[in-house]
Amino acid sequence: MAYLIIAIMVLMIFRAMIIFMIILKSSSGLHKSMTMSVLRADIKFFDSNPIGRVITRFAKDVVVLDLIMPQMALFVTWSVFRIASVLIVISVVNPWLILVTFFLFLCVYFMMK
Repeated sequence: MAYLIIAIMVLMIFRAMIIFMIILKSSSGLHKSMTMSVLRADIKFFDSNPIGRVITRFAKDVVVLDLIMPQMALFVTWSVFRIASVLIVISVVNPWLILVTFFLFLCVYFMMK
């Protein structure tokens, strides 16, 4: 039982590190592309947009990537693993329910599309 707990803890730390690295890379890439776009903008852009609006936009995008994206990434990974575990249990308990699940998945997919 102790090995299971240790394995779960290691996997949770590994997942957090991967998510952190992905978000760090995306945040720095977004900031770099935004900086290059602003630096290469025409003077007309700066005449029509005050510097405060540009700085606010930078700050808002960085806050979204730094605060909201990690929470959403953890929620999505948790949801994917939960769905996979439910599908495994369904297939073990009653394999005929896989067909119903597949049909419902297709219905949801086409409704969301």
